[in-house]
Amino acid sequence: MSLVVNNISVNLGKRQILKDVQFALATGESLAIIGPNGAGKSTLLNAISGMLQPERGNIKFENNLISSLSTGERARKIAVLSQQHQLNFPFRVRDVIQLGRFPHITTKHSDNVVINELIGILQLHKLENKPYTQLSGGEKQRVQVARVLAQIWHVEETTSSLLLMDEPFNSLDLNFQQLALNIFARLKGVNTNVVCVVHDINIALRNFPKILALKDGQQIFFKAPGCLTQDELQKTFSTSFDIIHHPKDGMPLVIL
Repeated sequence: MSLVVNNISVNLGKRQILKDVQFALATGESLAIIGPNGAGKSTLLNAISGMLQPERGNIKFENNLISSLSTGERARKIAVLSQQHQLNFPFRVRDVIQLGRFPHITTKHSDNVVINELIGILQLHKLENKPYTQLSGGEKQRVQVARVLAQIWHVEETTSSLLLMDEPFNSLDLNFQQLALNIFARLKGVNTNVVCVVHDINIALRNFPKILALKDGQQIFFKAPGCLTQDELQKTFSTSFDIIHHPKDGMPLVIL
């Protein structure tokens, strides 16, 4: 297994935020984390990234404890997209994307190849010389996605990486949501695990092979979307809804 979260519990001060969470992902496998507000989803991402240390349990990536990696090693292997982006300086879009290359000791030419490719993939050509502070919310989100991708793009085939994203589809139009999902699917072929906090449950069910549900800091289930039951989802979100199956592929869809 590539990513192993081994029975972790996380406290913030005297408050327990996560309790006994455990799962494992194979190399290249992706995961959507779902659950109501305050369930501990962002805390789990922070623990996986190494920014928070569990009170109990441990987290391994490629058989190495995350806590044992140096800051530089983590920055080269693990890229994180947070919910909030505190960038209030008028950097050019291109310069913001370039921030993702700082952990790597590479040539300017190599960095420009990565940056140009991501600008093309995320359709940022018309924005690359525009000040970041003048962008719309959706445009800023695309730039931030490009920045974190630049951190793990073009890694050696023998090197695995981990992409952690907290609500990456926020503010994105439908076409760019699909574009981001296509990119995440592509990363599977280059030994990258993608772990996303996802609020749109149908995006999670249709696009991620594994789903982890949290509620009040506890794990409700970890399984493939095709195996989920209505009772499990209703227990997670404390609300009633219907589950139907998509006419093309039979995958579950949630309808309120």
